[in-house]
Amino acid sequence: MRIYFLTFILLLQACNQSFDIRSDLRKAEKLLYADPKSSYQLLDSISSTETTLSEKENAFYCMLMAHLSDSIHTDLPSAYRLEKAVSYYKKNGSTQDFARMSYYQGRSYYNERKYDKALAIYMDALNLAVELEDWNLAGYINCYMADVYNAILSYPLAKKGYMQGVVCFQKAKNQRNQALAYRDIGRICAYSDSLDLALDYMYMADSLVKEAGDSADRASVLNGLGNIYALKGDFSSAEKYLWKAVHFDNIDNAPTYKALAHFYLQHNKLEEAESCIEKAYKPTANKYTHLELSYTNAVLAEKKGDLNSALFYMKKYISDADSIRRLQNDNKILEIEKKYNNTLYLLENIELKNHRLYLYLLCGLLLILIMSLILIYQYFLRKRNLRIHQQEIKIHKQTKDLSDLLNAFKIKQLELSNITIQLDEYKKKQGLYDDYLCLMEQFQKLSKENVVLLQSIKENRFLLIESSSIKRNLLELSSTKRLFKKKTSLITPGLWKKIFSFIDSVFPSIKLMIEEKQIEGRLRQYCYLSVFCLDTNQEAILLDIQPESVSKLRFRVKQVLNITKQNITLYEYWDGLC
Repeated sequence: MRIYFLTFILLLQACNQSFDIRSDLRKAEKLLYADPKSSYQLLDSISSTETTLSEKENAFYCMLMAHLSDSIHTDLPSAYRLEKAVSYYKKNGSTQDFARMSYYQGRSYYNERKYDKALAIYMDALNLAVELEDWNLAGYINCYMADVYNAILSYPLAKKGYMQGVVCFQKAKNQRNQALAYRDIGRICAYSDSLDLALDYMYMADSLVKEAGDSADRASVLNGLGNIYALKGDFSSAEKYLWKAVHFDNIDNAPTYKALAHFYLQHNKLEEAESCIEKAYKPTANKYTHLELSYTNAVLAEKKGDLNSALFYMKKYISDADSIRRLQNDNKILEIEKKYNNTLYLLENIELKNHRLYLYLLCGLLLILIMSLILIYQYFLRKRNLRIHQQEIKIHKQTKDLSDLLNAFKIKQLELSNITIQLDEYKKKQGLYDDYLCLMEQFQKLSKENVVLLQSIKENRFLLIESSSIKRNLLELSSTKRLFKKKTSLITPGLWKKIFSFIDSVFPSIKLMIEEKQIEGRLRQYCYLSVFCLDTNQEAILLDIQPESVSKLRFRVKQVLNITKQNITLYEYWDGLC
C-alpha cells in the first residue's frame, strides 16, 4: 500500500510541475507582444528547468525567447538548448519553424564565437528558407552570415552576403532591411578603401530609408555618409551629413558628436570640437564612445597648449582602456565560468533526471511484481478454496447418503424384527422362512455397504480437517512462545466462529451431542478444538493455560460425555458418532 501511495505522490508531483510550466508558457505567449518584459520574466523563471521540460515545451520556450531577442534584444537561449529545439521541429514541426529555429541556433553559435558551426547552420537554414520562398528569413540569414564573415575579416564574402540579403529583402518588399543591408555594404566597401563605391551604396540606402526607415535608421545612414566623406577629405560634406545625423537621432547621437569633435580637431576648430565633446558625454549604447572621448580631450588640450590637461586625459584614456580591457577579460572569464556552471548544472540535472527515471522504473517494476504476486496468491487461494468447497460438497453428499442408508438400515432392521417374530409364530411355513433368509441376505449386504461408506466418510473428513486453513492457522499460533500469565486465548472470537461453523458442517453429530448434553463455555470450545488432533502442549498454548489444566479439561469433557474407556481419544469418540 505504501508503494502505491509513493508512486501516486511522485506521479502527482511530476504532473503538477509540468502543469505549472505549461501554464507559464501560455501566459508568456499571451504577453509576448503586449508586454514583452513581463513575458521575458516569466520565461526567465523557468530557464533553469530544462530537464523538466518535455521536447515540445523546450522548443516552444526557445521560440518565445528567440522572438523576445528580436523585440527587446534579450539573450538567446544556449546553443545546446536551441539544438534540442531544432531537433524537435525537424521531427514534429513545420519546415517554416525548423528553418526559423535553425536561424536562431546559428545566431547563438555566433554569439558564442563558434563561427564554423554558425556558418554551417546558416547554410542549411538558408536552403530551407529559399525552398519555402520565405525571402524575409532568407534576407536575415544572408545578412547574419555576412556578419560572421565580417567578424573573421573576410570582407569580400561579407559584401556578397549583404548583397544576397538585399536581393532577398527586395523580393520580400522589405525596404527598411534592404536599406540597412545597403548601409552595411557601404561600410564594408569603406573598410576596403572603395570609398566611391561605398558612397553609392550609402546613397541607395538613404533613398530607401527615407521611405521605410525610422529616424534612428536614417541617422545611422547619414552617419555613414559623413564618415565616408571624411575619409575622402570632403570635410564640408562630412560636416553636413554628420550634423544631419545628429538632428535625426536625438536619443543616441553621442557617437556622432564624437565623430564631429574629431572632425573639428582635424581642422583646428577647437571651440566647435569642445562643444561636441561636451554633448557626446550623454548616455549611449556604444560602450567605446566615452572611452575615446578621453583621447579626444587629450588632443584638444594639446592643441590648446594645456599640456597638463593633455597628460591628465591621456593617462585617463590609458587607465580607462586598461580597465575596459581588464573588465573584458573578467567578463570573458565570467562568461566561461557561466558556461562551465551551466554545463555542470545541466549534467547534474541530467543525472538527477536519470535517477528520477530509475526510481520511476523501479517503482513500476515493484508495482508489477506485487500485483503479479497478488494475482498468483489469489489464483492459488481460489484453487484451494474450490478444492475445499468440492470436498465439503462431497462430504455433505456422502453424509446425506449415509443418513439415507442408516434410515434404510433401521427400516430393514425393523422389518427383520417383525419377520423374526412372525417366523417364530409361523416357523413351519416354508415360504415365510424363505422371505426371512432373503431379508437377512439383504441386511448383511446393506451392512457391508454401510461399513465401506462410513470408512470413506471418515477418511475424507479427516483429510478435509488436516488440509483446512483453520488447522494451518492453529498450528502457526501454537508455535508462539507463551508465558501462560495473561490467561487469554490466542484464538480470537472471529477464529472461534470460523471453527464452530467449519466443524458443524463436517461433524453435524458434534453439534447435536453438545446441544443434547448442554455443554457451554470452555468445555464447548475444547470439544471443537479436540477435533483438530493437537497435542496437549499445543492446546495449552492456544488456550493460554498450563498443560495440566488441559488434561483436566479433557477429563471433564469425557465425564460429561460419559466416555468410560480410558484409551479412547475425543476425536475417536466424535468419529464414532458419524
